[in-house]
Amino acid sequence: DDAFDYDQEFRLRCRDGSFKWIRSTGRVIERDGRGRPVRMIGQHLDVDAQVVARQKVEVLNVELSKQIALAEKLAAKADEANRAKTDFLANMSHEIRTPMTAILGYADLLEGHDGEDELRREAVSTIKSNAHHLLTIINDILDVSKIEAGRMSAECVTTATVQVFEEVVGLLQTRALGKGVALVIRYDTPIPLEIRTDPTRL
Repeated sequence: DDAFDYDQEFRLRCRDGSFKWIRSTGRVIERDGRGRPVRMIGQHLDVDAQVVARQKVEVLNVELSKQIALAEKLAAKADEANRAKTDFLANMSHEIRTPMTAILGYADLLEGHDGEDELRREAVSTIKSNAHHLLTIINDILDVSKIEAGRMSAECVTTATVQVFEEVVGLLQTRALGKGVALVIRYDTPIPLEIRTDPTRL
């Protein structure tokens, strides 16, 4: 009866003190009238090499699983870094175009109003302001290592609220004038004199 077969592996100590893996198999071939085993046959096989090889494979599989998990984690981080770069560059392209439009617009304005000194001074002031703004953005783009290291952060400084609004208007004024749109600031409610923010990114 196959139900009484046995097949087991165990370690056997040899005379020299070493251990070997042994596979023991056997089967009952004769029973008495009450079903008790009377005769059995079996064998012991030296399977030490196979067991050791199997154990090595199991260890390698565990290590391989760890390496796969690590590779997946690194790949996820790389994807995240690439997405951060893409988002950053997309945002920077917009931030660069805006002050550049203002710079070019006010440069054109200077060319067309030679006799109006006050207007020229305002235009020069706006050009300088936008040039500094653009330089800050370019520095951020060049410092790509900040993104890769996850250290890209916004500063928080005390900023004059009205100045922020005026600089925004300065960025967009020439574009609005070019489309025949009057761009003005109107404060319907009191505003704080100062706020803490990142004026460049705001």
